Amino acid sequence: MTAASTSSIPRRRLALDMILDGALILIALLSLSALLISAIVRIRAAQQGIVLPADLQQLDQALQLRLIGVDGFLAYIVLQNLIFVAVPVVRTRIVRRESLATLGLTLRRPLRMVGYGLVAGIVLLAVNIVLGLIFAGLGVRQNQRAQYPLFAGDYTGQFLFGLAVATVVPFGEEVLARGYIQSTLARLVPHALGRWLAIIGSALVFASAHLASASEGVIAVVVSTFWIGLALGWIRQRTGSLLPTIVAHGVNNAVAVSAAIFCANNAEICRRAAGG
Repeated sequence: MTAASTSSIPRRRLALDMILDGALILIALLSLSALLISAIVRIRAAQQGIVLPADLQQLDQALQLRLIGVDGFLAYIVLQNLIFVAVPVVRTRIVRRESLATLGLTLRRPLRMVGYGLVAGIVLLAVNIVLGLIFAGLGVRQNQRAQYPLFAGDYTGQFLFGLAVATVVPFGEEVLARGYIQSTLARLVPHALGRWLAIIGSALVFASAHLASASEGVIAVVVSTFWIGLALGWIRQRTGSLLPTIVAHGVNNAVAVSAAIFCANNAEICRRAAGG
């Protein structure tokens, strides 16, 4: 479908569709994820003879992670990102009958796009390291790693979890944030200012979605993810493709989860390095 035909959809319709799709994603994510995690926890607790509190939120976090297990988290990751991809793809390809290139899902110049993504991933890592040092100097430390089901010596589980975080998560999040949200916002305000507003808006949504990924030092997580969102949004705008943003996102996640896996197996080393 041509650019002219994709822009023929009224802006009010675009905005309404995005609001409805956002609500659908949120409802599906909260309800299905809650059902999945609750079912896994209750089944495993019953198998192990553990009496659960009426409210699972009162369950000790370490025990909850054990009951969910790596396989449970993998199922959650797949479900979450399936929702992130399915809604934009159905809206774009089936409902509107537009090309998936509208979302940036194109393999045009793949080697060059992958190269851009690798370079961008390295830059993202460098900036995130600096941001981490700045926040550490201010006494702000986020505990995102504590939310991961990484257990010392469980190398198979660690590998599978790391693989999912470095591949499935970047693909799903990029399709939703940079593919659907940013593209739609750019079409709502079709000029240079609109493109920048789209980048900022998608970055804000991306950062907001990570608010629950840590229970301490959330500001550090939000600032980091907002910066990543801005950088990836700019790359998406410049290249017209999600491939470099998926690669860059994957590089960043791969290094972060590798560090988390190292600390899961070498807790004392990481504790001393953090000054704890």
